[in-house]
Amino acid sequence: MYANITVGCDPELFILNKQNKLVASCGLIGGTKEAPRFITDRGHMVQEDNVSVEFGIPPAKDKESFISDVSYVMGYLKEFLSEQELSLCCTASAVFPKEQLLDRRALVFGCEPDFNAWTAKVNPRPRAKNKALRSCGGHVHVGFDSPNMETVERLMQTLDLFLGVPSVLYDEDTARRELYGKAGSFRYKPYGGEYRTLSNWWVAKPEYMGYVYDQVQDAVSFLNSGNTIKEDSFDQIKEAINMSNKQLASDLIQQYGVNTL
Repeated sequence: MYANITVGCDPELFILNKQNKLVASCGLIGGTKEAPRFITDRGHMVQEDNVSVEFGIPPAKDKESFISDVSYVMGYLKEFLSEQELSLCCTASAVFPKEQLLDRRALVFGCEPDFNAWTAKVNPRPRAKNKALRSCGGHVHVGFDSPNMETVERLMQTLDLFLGVPSVLYDEDTARRELYGKAGSFRYKPYGGEYRTLSNWWVAKPEYMGYVYDQVQDAVSFLNSGNTIKEDSFDQIKEAINMSNKQLASDLIQQYGVNTL
């Protein structure tokens, strides 16, 4: 039984200048992976991550808090950047101009490995054909009582069905998966797991934020009701996500009664 569910996130976004050109975040935001810059005493934080700006929220126990917290940090960043005549960009991948990749921080990628929930193996390090390609994730953190490897992996697989599969219908970007976001991508956490398949598409609107929260709850309810994903659906789920196969995604959504936007 999955109990006392909390939902957090750490989305990444690009920055644009007033000419709508991509700008690396290096030196513009403050904060790092090791030492994020907290903007409240409740856990809202921002940091620079390669060329993107990343933010985090405190774990939410209800939908209203989740939407409110994500919207709060988004609003903070928009105001902070506007003072520098900059803006946020909710694009999942982009090829950056060479002059924006001169700072050594723009060449540093996260070294902590993530895993594949379908194989329980470490995912290979990302290697893009275009060295200037950068991507943004919209990772979702799910906490629950007494997590272990088995319960985390099962939940991450189920999130592929309830979040990864329907995201194919709404996220038009496909280049990001050259680097990150394959089916089943996750990290183990002391509180549960970090689901890493989603891009940042869902932070664009409160409606999308609420949908992500609801889908996490639906995935948990699915498992708590004793349901399981059929074995013959495993490869279909992976193909729908990894190949952005909208028809296959639609078929799976209908088969399992997954809610859509």
